[in-house]
Amino acid sequence: MTKPVPEAHQASFPDRWAVAFGAIALAAAVALLWLGLGMTFFSDEWAFIEQRSLGDPASWFAPHNEHWVTFPVLLYRAVVETIGIGSYVPFHLVLIALHLAVATLVYRLTERSAGPRFALIGATIVLFLGGGFENLYWAFQISFVGSTLLGLLAMEVTDGPAAPGRAWLV
Repeated sequence: MTKPVPEAHQASFPDRWAVAFGAIALAAAVALLWLGLGMTFFSDEWAFIEQRSLGDPASWFAPHNEHWVTFPVLLYRAVVETIGIGSYVPFHLVLIALHLAVATLVYRLTERSAGPRFALIGATIVLFLGGGFENLYWAFQISFVGSTLLGLLAMEVTDGPAAPGRAWLV
C-alpha cells in the first residue's frame, strides 16, 4: 500500500492524469503530422495566399465566403511571409498547435466538472477525432479550430468565482 503524500509536497509531483494527457497529446500530434505528410494547398487556401497580403490591411478585413477571417488571414500570411509555400508542413503544424490547445482546454474544463478520468477520455476523443478529418488535415480550417479555441478560452476565463481582474480579462 502506498503512503499518502503530505499536502505540502503534492504540488511538486505531477498529476498522473495530466501526464497521461500530455503523452496522448504528443502521440496525437505526431500521428496527425505523419498522416498529413504529402498534403498540399487546396481550394480556399489559394485565396489567402494569392489575394491577401500583410502589407495591405484592407485585405485583412475582406470577408471570405461572407465570413470574418481577419485572424486566420493574418496567421496564414505570417507563415507565407516568413516560411513560404514550399512545404505544407508549417501550415499543418499551426493547425495542430491550435488543435492541441482545443484539446487541452477540453481536458481542463472537463476535469473541473467531471474529474480527471472523464477529462482524459473526452480530451482523447477530441485529440484523435476533433471536428472531423478536414479540420485536422486541411490547414485552412484554422478558422474553425481557432473559433472553437476562442470559445473554449472564453469558458475557461469565465468559469469560476467572479473577480475584479477576470472582468478585464474577458
